[in-house]
Amino acid sequence: MVLLVISTDIDDPSGLCGYDPNNIGHALRTWTELMQPNALFGSICADGYGDYFAAAAKMIKSQCDVFVPQ
Repeated sequence: MVLLVISTDIDDPSGLCGYDPNNIGHALRTWTELMQPNALFGSICADGYGDYFAAAAKMIKSQCDVFVPQ
């Protein structure tokens, strides 16, 4: 399983959408952190998603390489 999330990053001081100190936690970011190393969080405020999807494709490929059907 691979979790891919593109969402706002206002809970991250170095986020692209601008930081909101009143925004404590982000449920989707929490899920992404819990699913590491098989999860990827991307900012919806990014200029483009090419790098995000390239990293996601590598992650998915590596999971397909180790998948053994039962």
